[in-house]
Amino acid sequence: MSSPQPFVVPAGVTFQITDQGVVIENEGDIVLHTNFGRSLTRIVSTAGSVHIHAPVQGGDIRAAGDVALHGDVDAAVVEAGGGVTVAGGARIASLTAGGGVSVAGPLHGDKLSAGGSVAVQGGLEVGSAAVGGDLTAETLSSGNVDVGGTGRFTGTVKVDRLRGAVLRLEGPSITARGVQATSAAHFGASKLQVDAILAPEVHLDPRTSGRATVVESQNDLGPNALKGGFRLADRSEEHTSELQSQFR
Repeated sequence: MSSPQPFVVPAGVTFQITDQGVVIENEGDIVLHTNFGRSLTRIVSTAGSVHIHAPVQGGDIRAAGDVALHGDVDAAVVEAGGGVTVAGGARIASLTAGGGVSVAGPLHGDKLSAGGSVAVQGGLEVGSAAVGGDLTAETLSSGNVDVGGTGRFTGTVKVDRLRGAVLRLEGPSITARGVQATSAAHFGASKLQVDAILAPEVHLDPRTSGRATVVESQNDLGPNALKGGFRLADRSEEHTSELQSQFR
């Protein structure tokens, strides 16, 4: 029979358990296999990573390195100098990562910012998102979304403004004030309600339907069931200025 593991708190560690929650601050890595039955009020590694093998309820999780959360998460702040991994669904008011983000479930919050790529195995619902790499999710509901690489969404999309290098919108319904790609925008058999689509190349499935008031591209759109599709040159100067302002 193996002997019980000792409980050791190294020198220099701030460690508090109160009725309000748990506070742990350490220069090196922090690895927790329990949440002590309380909210994790503040878990901070100033020079290492944070790994929590328990559900996270409430609080502030920060690390100079990576943050790995092996369960469902409900937190005010998750911030990592490296990447963030969540092995369940997540409700995080403010999620910031210097690297990539991987969530094995839906992600809800106010703000998402990642220097690398973001992969969400479910719906993404945030107030705003800025992603340096690729962004993949099923459904998307947000205000402004900026993607440095490819944005791919297989479900319903509802945004104010969506920008990326390449956009692949494959779901049944796309609602947006503006969709802009610096390389190409691809639409599946979707019903669109979009004010403006701007990209060097816009590719529509023959079954793409609905309305896009303006579609500005350098290629022929081919057969489709979309209404509208005017060029900017066909619109009034006032309307053109209004549409372009959505992408500034």
